[in-house]
Amino acid sequence: MKITTLAAVAVVALLIVGVLFSLNFGLTPKSHVEITSITSTGTSSGSSYGVVNVLFVLNLTNTGAGNVDNLTVTFSTNRTIENNRQLICTNSTSPSDHVTKFEMGQPCLLGDLKAKETKDFMFCWAVGFDFDAPALTATLKSNEAIVDQATITIPPIPKVKITNFTCLGVWHGTRLGGLLDLFSLSYTNLGAADVENLTVTLNTSRTNEKDTDPQYPTLNPDYNPYYFLDEIINGETHRLESVKESETKTFEKSYWDVGFLLIEPFALTATLKSDETILDQATIIIPISRERSYAKLPLSVVGERLDNSTLPHPDGLYIKISYTNFQPYTLYDCEITVKYLENDSNYRIFEFSESQIEPLQEKNRIFSVDSLGSNIYGNPNAFICVGYGYLGR
Repeated sequence: MKITTLAAVAVVALLIVGVLFSLNFGLTPKSHVEITSITSTGTSSGSSYGVVNVLFVLNLTNTGAGNVDNLTVTFSTNRTIENNRQLICTNSTSPSDHVTKFEMGQPCLLGDLKAKETKDFMFCWAVGFDFDAPALTATLKSNEAIVDQATITIPPIPKVKITNFTCLGVWHGTRLGGLLDLFSLSYTNLGAADVENLTVTLNTSRTNEKDTDPQYPTLNPDYNPYYFLDEIINGETHRLESVKESETKTFEKSYWDVGFLLIEPFALTATLKSDETILDQATIIIPISRERSYAKLPLSVVGERLDNSTLPHPDGLYIKISYTNFQPYTLYDCEITVKYLENDSNYRIFEFSESQIEPLQEKNRIFSVDSLGSNIYGNPNAFICVGYGYLGR
């Protein structure tokens, strides 16, 4: 009798425990956390030259009715990585301060996620810009239990290098004034993907190079001797053409002569970027140069035939050469070359010079065809005339 009673009591107790457990289980809110998305947001320059930060965002959503605690995420790849193992978790809102650093394969604590809450977690992976970043797999856990996984493919890191950077230092004249061809920069795409949105930023710094020839050129009042070329250049940013796979392009930069009588030596650094991510840098020295004072600038020269009875030999043929200095400064040691058709196949060339021509001054000379020892053939008004002068002596 006692045994039967004890058995009945045990059964009733089990039933009560089962009912209570069922009631408690039914009353406990269920939670469900999933990786809504994991996307790359681009790259940025690293903390040191040659390092690129790969940026991506992990979006989590708790679709359940209960809170979830002790969430962690672990990143892994499908290949062994000896270097570039460290990742950084940052704030999802500005300022993007570092929250924690961790390595590939190690868990990063994300904290809790409330019911129906969605939260972004930002990550930074510092790699070299010559590194082929593999796909990353994110494993999300709660209290060490896996709740979700997702994989992100890292876009190709731009691999554009400066392959040539040289100082040209060539002064030459144009119809608008003196022009200095300063440098030539070539860049090559060594990667497998086309690269766009390229820029180059120029920065300058003075050097300790000394002038060994202190003879300064003659000053011209039109120039400001305190207008320094390195100050003009410093901080400039120029857009570059995009480059396809294995393609090389060249960017050259010239500057109008607006006052720098003497180029002082300075270092010129070119920083190549793609979407503000530094890809490469190179530095050259711009040496002392006085070639500007001897810049060769053009004259306007026109030739015409004269057949005028008022000239000394009314029956003769004469050539009038008119030349004008349209530059805003005096030109010295001017040379004029005239070329005209002498016969069916040959041209006749003669030259003459002027010691100096003032700004906007026009001069002309008349030459007898006989004095040139030739007869003009065909169209006597067809002349090819060129002339130039120098800014200094």
